[in-house]
Amino acid sequence: MNSEMNRLHFIISILTLAGAFLLSCGSGKADLEYGIRQGQSIVKVALHRVSDTASYLSAHTFTDGKLVDSSRWELPFPVYHFEVGDVNGDGTDDIAVGVTKATRFDRNMGKRIFLFQLQDGSIIPLWLGSRVSQPLFDFRLLRVQERKNIRTIEKEQDGSYLVAEYEWYGFGLGFVRYVIREASLARAKKAINNSI
Repeated sequence: MNSEMNRLHFIISILTLAGAFLLSCGSGKADLEYGIRQGQSIVKVALHRVSDTASYLSAHTFTDGKLVDSSRWELPFPVYHFEVGDVNGDGTDDIAVGVTKATRFDRNMGKRIFLFQLQDGSIIPLWLGSRVSQPLFDFRLLRVQERKNIRTIEKEQDGSYLVAEYEWYGFGLGFVRYVIREASLARAKKAINNSI
């Protein structure tokens, strides 16, 4: 009887560890997924949330319907936004992820913008942004001619909100213009989606 109980406890322990391992590997379904065309291949880029404070990006490259490459990038931070678009103007969509973290240059916890590109099936950092001009609330990619600019909602010192546009300038984001300033959050949310 004792050996059967020990065996049962052992099996339960193994199954519990296996379940924890699978969760930590994020083997479950993606929360959000986009398809990006690269030449003759399609890259499926996905965000997988492991917990409230940890996620990862995956990229699976398919050529002629067959998986030919995979890549993964850990995001040990809360994620508040994820989308794709050609930010740097090279003709291929990039990955934009909003994370909440402190940085070397800004010790306060805050929302940041991380930009990644795909190179030979691998997820490569393009820019792991420390901050924009004011504390960031949210962002979206906005189509401007053949590329995407980044439109942000930022909180001003007086508590109102502004909407600003930034563009990729080689390494990092360059300020383009203010869309609106001294706005309510509701008005800023309309303006970030290009409908003031």
